[in-house]
Amino acid sequence: MAKEAEGKQNEALVFKGSAHAQAIFRTSNGPRLTNEILQQLIKRAHMVK
Repeated sequence: MAKEAEGKQNEALVFKGSAHAQAIFRTSNGPRLTNEILQQLIKRAHMVK
């Protein structure tokens, strides 16, 4: 999925469980997912400078 998407900085994270879409943020994986998203945003913000 990440390899086939447009762009060169794609990444896919796979979490165990059955939560879908926004519901994953209410699972035990929610904090990790939030952190991963924020880290990617920070990294890309530094690239724009």
